[in-house]
Amino acid sequence: MRSKEEFTGVAGLKAVVVDHRNKLNPVKDQGSCGSCWAFSAQGTIEGTNSILLGSLNSFSEQYLNDCDKKSSGCNGGLMKYAFDLLIANANVLEHNYPYAAKNQVCQNPARTNFWVTSRVAVAKTHTAMK
Repeated sequence: MRSKEEFTGVAGLKAVVVDHRNKLNPVKDQGSCGSCWAFSAQGTIEGTNSILLGSLNSFSEQYLNDCDKKSSGCNGGLMKYAFDLLIANANVLEHNYPYAAKNQVCQNPARTNFWVTSRVAVAKTHTAMK
C-alpha cells in the first residue's frame, strides 16, 4: 500500500490511502466465544490510540466480555455498550486481564489511563458521510 496517494473510490468519493501496518496489533483469535463485539471495540480503540497518540497497546477483550453487563459475553454484544463501559471506567491492558475465550466473573484488574470519552454512530451511506 502506498502512503498518501489519492484515488477515486466508490461513488466517485476521493480517499487518501495511508499505510497503518506499523500502527496496529497482530490479528487476535476469539476462539469459539462469540465475543467479536469486544474484539471490534478494543481493536478500534487500539488503532485510534496508536494513530493519534503514537502508543500501541493491546487492550483486554476479556474485560469487556466479563464486565459489560449490557452485553452477553460469549453469546454476543454490541460495541456501543462496550464503549459505554469504557466511558465509565478506564480501559484494561490485555496482560492484566488475559483472554480466556469463555464467560467468567468480572474481575477488578489494574486499569490504564486510557479512557473513552465519547462514542458517535457513523453514517451508513457514502452520501451521509460527505
